[in-house]
Amino acid sequence: MFSKLQYSILIYCTIIICIFDYRTDATNVTFIPTPIRITVADLPAPFTTQSANKDGNIIPVPSNPQISVPVGFTVKLFVDDLITPRFLLYTPTGDILVSEPSANRISCLVDSNNDGYPDERMTFADASNKISRPYGMAFIKGYFYVANSNGIRRYPWIRASRQISGEGEQIMDIDPSGHWTRVITMSPTADKIYIGIGSATNNDADPLPRASVQVANLDGSNRTTFAFGLRNPIGLAFHPVSNELYVACQERDGL
Repeated sequence: MFSKLQYSILIYCTIIICIFDYRTDATNVTFIPTPIRITVADLPAPFTTQSANKDGNIIPVPSNPQISVPVGFTVKLFVDDLITPRFLLYTPTGDILVSEPSANRISCLVDSNNDGYPDERMTFADASNKISRPYGMAFIKGYFYVANSNGIRRYPWIRASRQISGEGEQIMDIDPSGHWTRVITMSPTADKIYIGIGSATNNDADPLPRASVQVANLDGSNRTTFAFGLRNPIGLAFHPVSNELYVACQERDGL
C-alpha cells in the first residue's frame, strides 16, 4: 500500500515525465476512436433528474460587428444569393453542389479561374427533374443520387456535366411528412447506400423506417434497418480507417 506522500510523489513524477517526454521527431497518428456502447439497461429511469432550462443572455447587436477567428485565419464571403442552402457536396470533377430545398433546386458552383471562389452558379437540377425538397446527395458508380423528402432518385451522370437531364428513376419511396430532410451516403465497399430518415414526431416511438438509418442495394432493393432510435439523422459519414458509420442527429426538443 502506498502512503499519501508516495501517491503524491508518483503523480508528480508522472506529470514531469509527460511534460519532458515530448518528441520533436514524433509523427502524426490517425485517431481511431473506440466505440462506446450504451444499452437500455444502462440508462437511468425516466424523471431521475429534474428538467432544467438556462437560456443565454441576449445582447444588442454591436454597431460594427466582427467575427473573431484565431490568428492566421480569415473569414470571407464564399457565395451569396442562395435560397436556404442546406447540404454541400463536391462533384468528382471539383465543382460544388448545394441543395436548396425551399427553392426546390440544386445549384452547381463553378470556380472557373481557380481562385478558390465560385464565379458562376448553374442550376444542376430543379422541379423539371422531379426533385422534391432535395437535401442529401451522392455520386455513386456513374449515377447521381438525391435524397428528396419523398424518396431517393438517381440519374445517369456524365462526367464533368454541370446539369442532369430527365426525371431519373425513383428507387425508394419515403413518407414526406414529419422531419422531411433525408441524407444519403455510400458504403465503403461501394455496393450499398445508407439513408437517414427522421421521425414523424418529437418524442413518440414512430414505426420504422422512421427515426432510423436504412441500408439498401444501389438500386434501392433489399432495404433493411441498420440503426433506429435516431430522432432526425441529418448527416452520415464513414470513418476513413475504421469504416464505422457516424451519424449527426438532431435529438428531442424541450427534454
